[in-house]
Amino acid sequence: MVSDFDKNYINGDNIAMHTRKEYIEYTTYMMGKAPNLLKGVEKFTRIPYMLPKLDLVGVPLLNAYSMENWGLNSYEEFYVTLSEDSQTEDKIQGSMTVLHEILHQWFGNMVTTPWWDHAWFNEGMCNYLNYYITSIIEPDWDLDESFVENVHQYALSWDEYDDTHPLTFAVSTPNDIENAFDIITIDKSAAMFRMLKCVVGEEIFRTSVNKYLNDFAYTEAEPINLWQTFDNVLYDANYVIEDGVTVVKYMDSWTEQPGYPVITVRSTSNGSVVASQKRFSLSYPSLGTNDEKWLVGLTYTTETEMDFDELTPSVWLKPTDDHAVLKVPENFGWIIVNIQSTGFYRVSYDEKNWKLLLIQLITNPDRIHVLNRAQIIDDAYHLCRAELVPYDYYTSLLEYLLMEDHVMPWNTAINGLSSIMDAIRRYPTEYSKFKKYTQGLASILYDKLSENRMQNATTKIGWSRLLTWTCKMGNSRCAQSASRHFDAWMKGHQIPSEMEEATLCAGMKKGNVAALSKIYKLYKTTRSPSQKEIILRALACTNNVQSHFSQLNLIRLDKADSGSLKTFKTICDNLVTTSAGVRGLAGYMAQLLNSIKSSPILDNLQKYIAVAYAALAPKVATDDEMFVMDTIKPSGLSIEINITVSKIHQTIESNLLWMERDHEKIIRAIEM
Repeated sequence: MVSDFDKNYINGDNIAMHTRKEYIEYTTYMMGKAPNLLKGVEKFTRIPYMLPKLDLVGVPLLNAYSMENWGLNSYEEFYVTLSEDSQTEDKIQGSMTVLHEILHQWFGNMVTTPWWDHAWFNEGMCNYLNYYITSIIEPDWDLDESFVENVHQYALSWDEYDDTHPLTFAVSTPNDIENAFDIITIDKSAAMFRMLKCVVGEEIFRTSVNKYLNDFAYTEAEPINLWQTFDNVLYDANYVIEDGVTVVKYMDSWTEQPGYPVITVRSTSNGSVVASQKRFSLSYPSLGTNDEKWLVGLTYTTETEMDFDELTPSVWLKPTDDHAVLKVPENFGWIIVNIQSTGFYRVSYDEKNWKLLLIQLITNPDRIHVLNRAQIIDDAYHLCRAELVPYDYYTSLLEYLLMEDHVMPWNTAINGLSSIMDAIRRYPTEYSKFKKYTQGLASILYDKLSENRMQNATTKIGWSRLLTWTCKMGNSRCAQSASRHFDAWMKGHQIPSEMEEATLCAGMKKGNVAALSKIYKLYKTTRSPSQKEIILRALACTNNVQSHFSQLNLIRLDKADSGSLKTFKTICDNLVTTSAGVRGLAGYMAQLLNSIKSSPILDNLQKYIAVAYAALAPKVATDDEMFVMDTIKPSGLSIEINITVSKIHQTIESNLLWMERDHEKIIRAIEM
């Protein structure tokens, strides 16, 4: 590295921080954190850091968010320039970003894979251990819950279509390498390592990883080498997972084929409970035969046992099995499979068990672990879409939210509700009814938020997002409160942190020049990455389509770089949360398409087209929006971009067919 950066370090420590002179004072917070993060990895791996020094460099603009060069980790500047006064969300982002690249010193640098076919291997391990180690260092940050919501559930939703790819797949070109780093590679892989840890237990997991690192230090290794190491450690410990089940067989079944199963659990006439599997798919119409079967470790508990802490599978469902029998006590009440969402699968039940779970949730939801409350909601929504359960199961479950005072199940519910809202816009009468129904839930949520009953430990991150959603749903009390806070901010008062996004959103709706000018000035001057994200989300609140064009010009398409592409993606993702934003973005792309095609930096700009198209695809619903999408569907571009866009277009068609099939069913369910 050649620079005129300044250096911050602690005498006697082997870690130094480098960044621009004007920001070096802001590195003190992360300098205090970094040694503990490094020690956390050393303690987990039981292998001391292998180099005499570790430099952490904050770069104004980086081609990737961060990079794990051996002994010289580089980060986008704002990840390492924080202070004690920074928002908790920024501290979490900063700590986990720094830790992720420190982890790569062991997983990727000290031991590396021969080729990019296994890009997921080190990425998944670092992503999982990032949450695991940070949660030990900062237990108040609720990272176990964050992992399930932001990694596990997100990966499930990406991997539920027939055209998804397995974790291990052929990579042959530079574009293949770049495209390999998707949600499957980054998040599904992390969920796989969490699942494996629960199968073998924490001590075997750590011992196996330590032995693998020592055995393959400074050489190449493939996933099979780690799986074999696990099996050797299990053999030495005289630990048998299950007859015929090895880690090699187990992990191969999950990494060598795409998708994941839905486990169907039902009681039989003789009183036993059985579980069977088939591949879960939301593709409509289905593109494949769905023959895949997995080696599935099942965890479960019942109403009489109430054990939500035993995460080691007690029953195994093998690919060759027609079903597996779950041992349950007499008069066991309800059963819940997949404790704390440790297994990468969805679960469906028979009608009786769904009803028993609903009764439990309505009467005393806290008897069920919060991760399983969120799992039940998430699974029910996706099972309805797959026509495996009726919609009234899902809408009945949502009624229990009246009793729910935890952030995570609410966030999970809102994800499903928002997807339906986006798609049902194609049918104005049904859309109006569903919006009214959703506004009723938003009113319940606002009461809980205003009375400060929502639990989210110390961060209030999810709390803030819920509050913003209630305002966006048109809750009058929320809107009035946000408007008052905005008027006070215009006069120089501070906005409460949990109200910031809702308040700036209210300001955008006012739409006057003074308000827009002050919001934009804050965007240009703030040092907080989470605040920048909040402002970009708030920009989407305007109902003025022309205003959306000016927002898109926050980045310059004639000067493409990674920073502007990231900003462009954030703007696109948030513009499409409203119908006006969908029209604005589609119109913008139609207007620019010809000039983009003739750009001297076409290769980079094609990524902008793909980003915009990907943001629009799950949101377009009406005929005029579909017409614009057909108009801006790129042609004559690179093969890779055309393949990406074709897959995205399948999402549009699938959503349209889904809503054509189900819009009346959904309305009947909310009117029951």
